[in-house]
Amino acid sequence: MMLLEQEAKQLFSALNPRISEGAGLVIQFIGSNPNQGTSTLAREFAITAASLTRQPVLLLNLDVAEQIHHDYFARQPLSTGIAAYGTDHDVDVDTRQILRCSRTDSVNAPMDFVYSGSDSLTLSRLKQPSAASGSLVNAPNFWTSLRKQFVLTVVDSLPASKGVDGIMLSTSMDGVVVVIAAESTRAPIVISLLERLQGQGAPVLGAVLNKRKFYIPRLIYRWLDRL
Repeated sequence: MMLLEQEAKQLFSALNPRISEGAGLVIQFIGSNPNQGTSTLAREFAITAASLTRQPVLLLNLDVAEQIHHDYFARQPLSTGIAAYGTDHDVDVDTRQILRCSRTDSVNAPMDFVYSGSDSLTLSRLKQPSAASGSLVNAPNFWTSLRKQFVLTVVDSLPASKGVDGIMLSTSMDGVVVVIAAESTRAPIVISLLERLQGQGAPVLGAVLNKRKFYIPRLIYRWLDRL
């Protein structure tokens, strides 16, 4: 975990996001396939941003089938701060209208906003399969609202192999980070993803090589054998 924290800090420093209250940035993390560590990297980046800036940061999960962020924070020790995990967080966004949900659904909003246990980091997720993240592509008011309320919104989007939502959504972002799993993601898959993003005019900031393995050189193995 310590290594992840260090890498998240290095990534934050490398991206050097322009933090400005009332004019926040939206940065998307996307991978070509599931199990590439995209969600973990997005979460650590959001945690780092909230810790370093001490200003409102949002971690937005747009994969309805995966709720790992809420599960992760629910397992953490109770916060000693003002906020508590799961406490509803008031965010001025009309999700029913933006996500085009039925007007008869006056009780259950398709998206929730809760504290992570830190009063600087808020979690959000789509709660209904019908509230596809693709609906957010043509919802500029949604992103404008988030930019006004959070200095940084980190979007954990659907892998490209599970649907086109993440690719389509990239045009609404201020920056896109492509996550690549070392030694498992083939080069043609990465190239295809980058080409699709570029075809949408996505502001690709770069790629992160995740899940790297550091091998011990044979010379050191021989030295260890002699001990």
